Amino acid sequence: MNLTLAICSIQEEKEDALICVSATHVSLICTQKRWRRKEVKKIMKKKLLSVILAGFMVMGCLAGCTSNDQTVENEKNTSETEQAESGEKTVITVARWGTDSEKEAFENIFAEFEKAHPEIDVQLDFRPWDTYWDMINVNMSGGMLPDIVSVSTQLGSKYYIPGVFEDLAPYIERDEVKTEEFAQNVMDAFTMDGKVFGFPNDISLYPLCYNKALLDESGIAYPASDNPLTFDEYYEMAKKLTKIEGNAYTQVGFADEARTAFRLQWLFPMYGGSMFDQTVNPTKITIDTPEGRKGVEAIAKMADVVAPVAEWGKSWDGGLQNSAIATCTSGIWMFGDFKKAGVDFGVAPMPEGIEGSAVTGLINGFMMASNCENKEAAWQVLKWLSSRDGQLQVAKNGVGTPIYSELCTDPAFANQIEGVDLSAYSYMLDHFQPLAMMPDDSLNIFIENKIKDLLEGKIDVNGFIEAMTGEGQEILDAMYQ
Repeated sequence: MNLTLAICSIQEEKEDALICVSATHVSLICTQKRWRRKEVKKIMKKKLLSVILAGFMVMGCLAGCTSNDQTVENEKNTSETEQAESGEKTVITVARWGTDSEKEAFENIFAEFEKAHPEIDVQLDFRPWDTYWDMINVNMSGGMLPDIVSVSTQLGSKYYIPGVFEDLAPYIERDEVKTEEFAQNVMDAFTMDGKVFGFPNDISLYPLCYNKALLDESGIAYPASDNPLTFDEYYEMAKKLTKIEGNAYTQVGFADEARTAFRLQWLFPMYGGSMFDQTVNPTKITIDTPEGRKGVEAIAKMADVVAPVAEWGKSWDGGLQNSAIATCTSGIWMFGDFKKAGVDFGVAPMPEGIEGSAVTGLINGFMMASNCENKEAAWQVLKWLSSRDGQLQVAKNGVGTPIYSELCTDPAFANQIEGVDLSAYSYMLDHFQPLAMMPDDSLNIFIENKIKDLLEGKIDVNGFIEAMTGEGQEILDAMYQ
């Protein structure tokens, strides 16, 4: 049994924090991003002893009711016996964020799961992105999480807390799940300190999307769908597609439907460099290499083909839904909207600096809450979602990129957008590298702001690298203090 107690609420300098105690773990959960562990050390010293004593007193009272030594194998046997005796379905609650169309997609996916597992009733709690995380943070502090919680590697590793979420490694080992058959590097994003905190559901890849009509007007051939352009080839194409009348841009070679600077981070590794030393909780910024420098130089060149930063969020949102944007990077979940907007578009792999360079993206997965009372049933849900049967449903319903590269060529995935060749996904998945995951978003925001400075000419390549290895490294160090 893993018992997590939200023991006390601390208020200091008008910021809230919670100390959570489990049988093997004490953690500090901060509800405001600007909190740092060093800012609450004094508070921890004052409160920690009483919190630990209170927590273990409660756990001591419950020790006679449930054994803390219950193994995963015993959970499986107990679950099967109870279901056989009662004949009732086991209810598993699953929390997920998304739009109405994504909700419908997951309802279809879990309906297929229930056909394969009629003994389990999945109840879906679907919310918009922002309110979803508010709900998770509140319920996490109170030990009342849904059985299964969706997680995105975009939000980093701050939810990888023993005693709050289960280590899935014993389940994977017991059932001999062949995680090595997943796309490369996928499991790295869910593993920290030897524990597996999540299981993948889909990958968010951002291929190069282009407006065919705008390429036709400029006499430019469509990029191959299964073989990437070099960066130099793409840059020359984007320059031809960028149009300026007087001092005003009337058409741009590249923009995005949302965070243009965030999406430009795919250029960092295109010549073999890397911003960080490791995927989960990196400790060192490593961009100051010849390979990393070339990636930064590529971002600086993009200033010639993107709209002025000051105009972002005004005239240049919407990706290809904006008829003045020639190319963008976008996820498959946006393709239906492009179609509805009447855009005739194509998809190609991200350009490369060197052949076979890493393709960055995000991973969406699911975690099992430690307060889940039916862990074996919850594990069956997680295991099925990452199985080929489950991933075929992910492919059919347009949730994201399946985690098996061969499913990218399955008609269920390849034919889901009429008239659009999705061959690019197979190539990109074979070169996939997750974006780095950190305890908070402060460094990502800093990097985005410095990319904007680079595009506006406020700093040059040397200035960008100095900012990363100087102030950027300080921000990274502060995350772990």
